[in-house]
Amino acid sequence: MIADYSSDVITIHDSSGKYLYVSPAGKEILQYEDEEVIGHDSYLFIHPDDIEMIKENHQILFDTGYVVSTYRIRRKDGEYIWFESSIKSLQGKDPEEPQLIVISRNITERKLAEQRLEEANKILHDLSAKDGLTGVWNRRTFDEKLEIEWSRALRNSTSFSLIMLDIDSFKAYNDTYGHQAGDDCLRKAAAKISDVVIEFGGMIFRYGGEEFSVVLPETDHDGVQRAAETIRHAVEDLKIPHSGSQISQYVTISLGTVTVIPTKDEHTNQFIEFADKALYKAKQDGRNRVKSYNDLSNLQICGE
Repeated sequence: MIADYSSDVITIHDSSGKYLYVSPAGKEILQYEDEEVIGHDSYLFIHPDDIEMIKENHQILFDTGYVVSTYRIRRKDGEYIWFESSIKSLQGKDPEEPQLIVISRNITERKLAEQRLEEANKILHDLSAKDGLTGVWNRRTFDEKLEIEWSRALRNSTSFSLIMLDIDSFKAYNDTYGHQAGDDCLRKAAAKISDVVIEFGGMIFRYGGEEFSVVLPETDHDGVQRAAETIRHAVEDLKIPHSGSQISQYVTISLGTVTVIPTKDEHTNQFIEFADKALYKAKQDGRNRVKSYNDLSNLQICGE
């Protein structure tokens, strides 16, 4: 039999998927003896995460007579390896009971190389998308994500909120403790803010210098106010000493929020501007507080 001399794994199955024949290459690669596979359902050896896909392909096979599947199969030692299999339906001795011939190639090395490449690309993407000092998303990513979430909110007519915040009297902090301590302060604050933002389903970005932005999709006015106050308390509770501050013995932050249901007549630039104006008002009123643009509509801020 030609299959006995092929380096590819050749198997024959009945219409339900049970093994009828396994070539020598198959026994060598998978490490099973005939009695351990013949008569057994092939699904018993396939990775659980791949079974549903294989079943769908099984149906395609009976509809078209041919299909190619890529999946993981378990060797006798418990290790899963990747197979790429060409599967064809053949007429058996019983016309009512077709057989399946499967020609498989071990593509584990190729799959591992693809996974390494994907991981390397993800690392490169994160390096280009994240701020090098704090590890949170950077300004370029903010611009991209803001447009994406704005478009989604516009399409779905849902509330969309933004927080702009910065560390109070940060120049005085640097002057008092030095720039290395300033960098450490930014890292600690960013990490704490990130923890809070994740709980509220948002994303944090370093907007520039000591300023950060927080995007909160599907979040209304009350929701963004709760998030902002939680962030403010979390940073103050870090108890980072700040003897150069005139408002607290610890590092504090000021925050400005805005909530909209986007319309075609509005743009993200206005959205940022509104949050910035609320942030300015928070600083103007004494810092270490949250101000909402939605609550300031009757106030003249920043020359408005």
